[in-house]
Amino acid sequence: MLYHIPPMEGSAVDLVFVPEEVTSEVIPDAPIDGCWRLDAASPEEAASEAIRIRPSPIPRELGPDERYAIRHEVYHLIDSTTCFPDGEYTTEKTLQFTETTETGVVNREGPKFTLRYTLTAEDDGSVSIDVNRP
Repeated sequence: MLYHIPPMEGSAVDLVFVPEEVTSEVIPDAPIDGCWRLDAASPEEAASEAIRIRPSPIPRELGPDERYAIRHEVYHLIDSTTCFPDGEYTTEKTLQFTETTETGVVNREGPKFTLRYTLTAEDDGSVSIDVNRP
C-alpha cells in the first residue's frame, strides 16, 4: 500500500506523510507559527491521529508500462524550533504485489520490494527527497 508511508525519523523532529486528499482535525488549513505541523496537543495525540487517518489498502490494476502515483503532504508530528531543521530524515516502506484471479481469489504471494525515502533539508531552506531501493 503506497498510500501510507511510515513517519520519517530525523535528529531534530519527526515528519509524517499525509495523502493530500485526506482530512483530519489535526491537519491544519494554514501553517502554525510559520510551519506545517500537525495541530495536536501532544506527540501521543499526533501519533494516534496519524494512525487513524491511515487508509485501508487501495486496489489498483496496472497494465504493462502503466504508472500509479499518490501526492503526499509532509507535516511535522508536533512542535519543533524550526520548520525543517537541516539534516536527513528517513523511512522505509515494503510494497507487496497481489493478483486477483478470474474467480476472485487473491494471491498474496506476489513479488515485494522495499523503498527507502530520504528527505534532506539544507541550511538555505531547500528540501529534496529521494526514493531508492536499499
